[in-house]
Amino acid sequence: RWILAKAKSVFDEVNSEFAKYEFARAFSLLNSFLTNELSGIYMDLCKDRLYCDAKESLNRRGAQSAMYLIAKSMLALVTPVLTYTADEAIEHAPAIFKKDLSDIFDLEYQPLPEVESSLNSELLINARESFFEAIDKLKKEKVIRTTLELAIVGDSALFGMQEAKNLEDWFGVSAFETSSEQEVLAEFTIEGNSYSIVRASGYKCPRCWRFTSEAEDKLCSRCSEVLA
Repeated sequence: RWILAKAKSVFDEVNSEFAKYEFARAFSLLNSFLTNELSGIYMDLCKDRLYCDAKESLNRRGAQSAMYLIAKSMLALVTPVLTYTADEAIEHAPAIFKKDLSDIFDLEYQPLPEVESSLNSELLINARESFFEAIDKLKKEKVIRTTLELAIVGDSALFGMQEAKNLEDWFGVSAFETSSEQEVLAEFTIEGNSYSIVRASGYKCPRCWRFTSEAEDKLCSRCSEVLA
């Protein structure tokens, strides 16, 4: 919901700028969205659910649907000014995307549907940035190789996400816990709330690489269910 709401806001503004022949501003807005929110955050946090969740899981289907809607709307939006690029993208698109399109100009721009998101995106983005700033030293000193080795300890209620897995994906960690006996590696603060960064207590799952397995070289519960 968050990425669809953000995409709609950006695409509507880009379309308005195109109508005023303000092409430089339109592409600046679009490039900022593609670089920061879509690629920098959403595509990154969706990798786990796309590759590792069950084929028909709601989280995986939801991510696929959001990407489909965004891609179709964006291609139609830029077709008049990036015709060859859009045509090449359509040429390599799957049949479910092209359907009965015979030409790139058959793709008519349709605004994205109105989607309400209750998430405080500004708070979440600030928290994500603070987290990555906090672990930058850990990576430089080679204390960790990936954020999946970590868990965050603190009050998750501040972020307004009902499912813990969504919050773990947002930060790219293996767990979000209320308490831990592990050594604190780093800390960050958001709106007066302190969060500790510790090593995840589980073992590395050989399939999804999250540190949530009960034993070494053993699949985590999620992957075991998917492959059952």
